[in-house]
Amino acid sequence: MTGELLDTIIRRIVVVEGGVVNHASDRGGLTSHGLTRPFLETVTGRPWTDAQIIAIIAENAVAIYKLWAMMRRLDQLPEDYLLAWVVVDFAVIAGERRAIRAIQKYMGVPADGIAGAETQGAWHRLTPEECRGAALFVLAERIAHHGADITANPGQAANAKGWANRVAEQVRACA
Repeated sequence: MTGELLDTIIRRIVVVEGGVVNHASDRGGLTSHGLTRPFLETVTGRPWTDAQIIAIIAENAVAIYKLWAMMRRLDQLPEDYLLAWVVVDFAVIAGERRAIRAIQKYMGVPADGIAGAETQGAWHRLTPEECRGAALFVLAERIAHHGADITANPGQAANAKGWANRVAEQVRACA
């Protein structure tokens, strides 16, 4: 996808993720714009203090998410806004491997969670109608993931409303 489309999607995610949050029910602990310490350390290759996390502004969050998306080849998704938004948002919430496995399952390629050449080739062969179907399939996988997560970790129920609202917005956009 173009850098402009990726930028649009990530900016939307940063707005939804909000600013600094430190909920007891959030496994990520202290976050800024959805960026957790482990995520930041993986993407940047350096340790982060609480003060540094708190100081992240939206523009920096966008840059960090874009770097991550490129590292994970999510920037190679098709030039289809809905599909790219759904996959990248699921990757932010639940990890890129899970999101990539979801689209791989839809396309019938090995579901290894890595956006390699076979996966990229398959998603670039998707027609516009198939992109819509893939987006809906990924959303269904996301709903199943959230349900399983809440069942296995009842404390995560505190996040259910926010997760459901995010998915509902994306389903409405696909309709």
